[in-house]
Amino acid sequence: MKKLLLTCLMLFVALGLFAGAKGEKASGGAATGPKSDAPTIADMKGIPAGKYQGQYELAEYEKLSGKKLEFKQNPIFDNAGLPPVAERLPKDVMVLPPYNEIGKYGGTYRAMSRGPESGTSEVLSIRHVNLVRMTDDLKAIVPDVAKDYEWNSDFTELTFHLREGHKWSDGEPFTTEDIRFWWEDIKLNKELTGKVNSLFRFGGEPMKVTVVDKYTVKFGFNVPAPGFLLMLASYYCQPFQPKHVLMKYHKKYNPDADKLAASLGFDNWVMLFGVYYNDWKDCVHCLSGKLPVSVPTLESHVLVEETTEHRLFKANPFYHIVDTAGNQLPYTNEIDEVFHEDQEIMTLKVLNGEVDRKNQGMSLQQYTALKENESKGLYKVKLIQNGLTSAKTFALNPTHKDPVLRELFNNIKFKQALSLALNRDEINEIVYLGIGTPAQYTPGNPLTCSFITPEMTKYMAEYNPEKSKALLDEIGLKVGKDGFRLRPDGKPLVIYATFTTQGSPAIMVEMLKEYWDAIGVRTEIKEVNTDLYKQLLANNDHDIGIFSPTTTEISSFYNREYSPFIPEFGDSFGCGVEWLNWYNTNGKEGMEPPKDIKTLFDLYEKFLTTEFGTPEYYKLAGEMSEIVVKNLFLIGTVYDLKGPIVVGSRLKNAIDPAMKGYTYYYEYSIKPCQWYLEQ
Repeated sequence: MKKLLLTCLMLFVALGLFAGAKGEKASGGAATGPKSDAPTIADMKGIPAGKYQGQYELAEYEKLSGKKLEFKQNPIFDNAGLPPVAERLPKDVMVLPPYNEIGKYGGTYRAMSRGPESGTSEVLSIRHVNLVRMTDDLKAIVPDVAKDYEWNSDFTELTFHLREGHKWSDGEPFTTEDIRFWWEDIKLNKELTGKVNSLFRFGGEPMKVTVVDKYTVKFGFNVPAPGFLLMLASYYCQPFQPKHVLMKYHKKYNPDADKLAASLGFDNWVMLFGVYYNDWKDCVHCLSGKLPVSVPTLESHVLVEETTEHRLFKANPFYHIVDTAGNQLPYTNEIDEVFHEDQEIMTLKVLNGEVDRKNQGMSLQQYTALKENESKGLYKVKLIQNGLTSAKTFALNPTHKDPVLRELFNNIKFKQALSLALNRDEINEIVYLGIGTPAQYTPGNPLTCSFITPEMTKYMAEYNPEKSKALLDEIGLKVGKDGFRLRPDGKPLVIYATFTTQGSPAIMVEMLKEYWDAIGVRTEIKEVNTDLYKQLLANNDHDIGIFSPTTTEISSFYNREYSPFIPEFGDSFGCGVEWLNWYNTNGKEGMEPPKDIKTLFDLYEKFLTTEFGTPEYYKLAGEMSEIVVKNLFLIGTVYDLKGPIVVGSRLKNAIDPAMKGYTYYYEYSIKPCQWYLEQ
């Protein structure tokens, strides 16, 4: 109980300014579902709360309600040759009160992403499951796939209890063996993954996974790991995989795995295995014909078809959740995710009411058109708080392959000059409709992180192009005959700003060019798709990263992969790629970083073992933030923003998230499995 209260307190303190979603009326108007006396979040009919907010275990619910549930299924399964629904559900089934009403089965949820691996986080989050998840008000962590969990006294051991009788989407048992397989046979297999991902290393060593029995597993850490649970609750990586399927492609279990791979056109079993496994599930594009189109899942919907134009998912007949009337979730029959890379086409599809909900990729630049067309009744558009998430931020590449640019991009006066050249008030008015607050980038959101000081938000954030030019003169960047600066080696200085519209609207990058051209730093811009952009960053083939900071909330602070305190300082900036490589390989690869970066690495290792909310937590977070800001590893523009979310008129039980964006994995916390479609 102590750890449960601590977890709740941890998130309550961090996010107390957000209004909780509990009890809110769902988007789309009044209740229109079938009449039922079953409890909902809007009216629990006097039933007390359970151990965990907004959900119950079956025995707990039946005891508190005094009623025994009878299970029902989606009619699409009536003649599917499946076992009865009661046999498909776990013995420890989760009971989830819908937000406003008991939903109706049926319909295809219409979703939209940029491409098979681009801008798909929202749709991933809709069907996602993990051992635990965030509550909808982002103030606590509750079980999902797991039935329960508990920490030991010093945060060095985390125990999960699984649901007895839980099954994969193909009907095979899900047990702790699937967690052991994920850890020992995938993550610890050097052929597959090389060195263990830093997310799962603590005190310099990989964590330990110990199977106690079929439904109990322990995660052990060399040092306290208080943030590990929070990372799982808001992250896409699923620490379990279907051993009964994937073992066919694993050399440990199939000595002929290389032969199988060769027969299918792959060099070896590792390449074939990668067709069926990746932490980012949308990077997996399974074969059809000779092998299954997808692997089994625990998610709400199962992939059944994929083309270059769309992905189709069907309801999982073995999903582990029912509503308070005993109906197995999800309500929706299908999810159809269509792909459109062009931003104008995506906007048009939304305006025409062809999308049931759109969160990811909806920017303030689209808001006016969306609001003007709202009167047609096809959707509602709302502005949701997203802190720093949509404020575009720039990061010079400090480990650039060109030694001249590398030295220049690490020169603090050069970075100060670029920051002072930005007219943040103008950016706020033109790009953000004047609703934001001009400021410097900070690793934590100033609205929710008390260790972020006013001085940090103001550092080198004034508009002063004359001072900017003076700084450039001071470091010896002469002006050529064409009015643009020359590099220290006498060659023309050009910054190539390659960007993707997922990361920044074109108008923002055009303004960036205008400001930097004005101080003599020639800037050439080029729009590419998101996949190419991320490939350039991963290969260290970029001058500057331009994206939205998605890691400035507590959910990312303990996540090594996306931490705002160490290189790459979050997701999609490519800032310090080779410094991080040096760190992760103990200096065997990459570039040795400067003193301040080494200090950040040391402070962050201490931070990872520090309990949230303690004086040491705030001290370390403040010290790291000060170093990041003073070095201008990232150059910010505006914060305190809202972003639009569009909700189609036929979508019911869909509340507003407490925060818009990737930070808390888009829709996962607001339980999309209980959304339904008014036919």
